[in-house]
Amino acid sequence: MKNNDRTFLSWSSGKDSAFALDMLNKNGIRIPDLLLTAVDEKSLRVPIHQIPVDLIKEQFRATGVKGEILELPANATNREYEHTWSEKLTQLRGDGYRFAAFGDIFLEDIKVYREKQYSGTAIRPIFPIWGMDSHEYMHNFIDLGFRAVVVSLDLSKMDASFLGREIDHAFLNDLPPGVDPAGENGEFHTFCFDGPCFKKPVLFEKGDKSTVVEGSGPYAMEMAQLEIGPLAK
Repeated sequence: MKNNDRTFLSWSSGKDSAFALDMLNKNGIRIPDLLLTAVDEKSLRVPIHQIPVDLIKEQFRATGVKGEILELPANATNREYEHTWSEKLTQLRGDGYRFAAFGDIFLEDIKVYREKQYSGTAIRPIFPIWGMDSHEYMHNFIDLGFRAVVVSLDLSKMDASFLGREIDHAFLNDLPPGVDPAGENGEFHTFCFDGPCFKKPVLFEKGDKSTVVEGSGPYAMEMAQLEIGPLAK
């Protein structure tokens, strides 16, 4: 008999996705049986984080949860972007999914956007780590044994020396004033490679660092990015 009460988790490759997965697993009510990652169809990387598909698949294997990659059109208009997502959600609805989990913490506009995006789909967005205090959350993240590395950051808010650093208590203590400890305002983004939701660590290697401009016009941001990929075998 088909299970019509399934949950999938939006997986960005970073710390918040991993922590949300762990919270859901421990709660035991809405345990995800699918991790869904959206990538740019041209670069085959997660936007902003710039994590390659091969490394995302290593994360899937390490968690033991089935994963799927959704390729989004490069330079897509809002209409094209929404159409791609709409088709995917229709398919997921037909597969019995009724809940979509996200690792958002406190940005109300993002939460409202997701709720609007899923309205009328019969899939309900849920937010397992919503409302957590950023300081408490990050210290819990570290103390529980999660490990993550900074792979991109906003150079208007943080120095490039933070790029490539592992998230630990020293990292939190070194953050500039005004930077959210969880990077929830877009100050930095991470790649999570170990923790309670992983059956084994994800092995990776660091590559070159670069500076790019994300967005355009008033939304343009100068970002420092770290190239990472699967550890060569």
